Amino acid sequence: MKFLAGSEKRFFEFVSGLNDKDKIALICHNDLDGVASAIVVSEVIGNIEHLDFIEYSSDMTEKLAVEVKKRKINKIIFCDISIKEDIKKIEELKQVTDIVVLDHHRFEKDLNSDKIVYIKTETNSPACYLCYYLFSKIANIKNKELIVALGIVSEISYYQNKEFVDSVAEKYDMKMSEDINESEIWNITQDITLALIYLSGKTKQAYDILADFSLDKLGEIKKYSSQVYDEIERIKEDFNKNREVYSWGYYYKFSSRFAVKSMIITGLSMTEKESVFVFAFLKNNRMSISFRNQNRKTDCYKLALESVKGLEDTSAGGHIPAAGAEIKAEDELKFKENLIRVLGK
Repeated sequence: MKFLAGSEKRFFEFVSGLNDKDKIALICHNDLDGVASAIVVSEVIGNIEHLDFIEYSSDMTEKLAVEVKKRKINKIIFCDISIKEDIKKIEELKQVTDIVVLDHHRFEKDLNSDKIVYIKTETNSPACYLCYYLFSKIANIKNKELIVALGIVSEISYYQNKEFVDSVAEKYDMKMSEDINESEIWNITQDITLALIYLSGKTKQAYDILADFSLDKLGEIKKYSSQVYDEIERIKEDFNKNREVYSWGYYYKFSSRFAVKSMIITGLSMTEKESVFVFAFLKNNRMSISFRNQNRKTDCYKLALESVKGLEDTSAGGHIPAAGAEIKAEDELKFKENLIRVLGK
């Protein structure tokens, strides 16, 4: 596995220095990659004082600072979290804690220091696979390879990690196809992703279900996923009626009781890989925005950064084929002007 920042040596020095007196916080993204990362880390570390799953926002580490003080946390492990928007807060946290970041999002600054172990992989090496790669050198965690393979597929990184995923699929007798979207492992990944959406705000409940995940648990997963599926079909129908069409692709604004934006835009973008899809999810006074371009000719990461230029109270980040941003709802017009400035009409 290729590291773009950090080293295995520093990571293993951190882990070998842990003891029973340490109070560890494990903070992960609230998607399947993040949950799978937490499952792997917890399996080996064991003693987790504070576990939380968070969504990207401009103030996503604010609550953590409170927990650090209240619980006297002295070690923090971030998984699948791009923390570039919160560098100032991280600088504050490192004054009272040691920090490890295990992530695959693009970054601008190497944060490695005597208090921070900052490991970044290429974007097509998801955080859960990075965690598995590192922690499998410490303990036998073969029992977690299924959830890791599902996490890899959820990040649209199957083809870059085909050997590992195929070996897991064979072990669990899952039927594979040349097109991953037609494979059994894809369908299982979709069900889990939908269940996570249904349990939004209750990710720890999903974590408990998935911690010892086996294919026998699919029935329990589908109790949640089936309820989200109907909402997705409604939104797809609305997308076809109310989308804004441009030379480069589509812009679509919507709201829903479920956080299905990422799921829908990823699915639709796989059907038109040459098009750029921009979805804006409206909730209260904020807009959460997703960008997708599956043929990678448009760099969604750079597009996200450019689209929030000149706006206040924003966040943006991601990868070439998939990125996200958050803005104030009142700034939608300026956001769209930036979008058109970059992509054209």
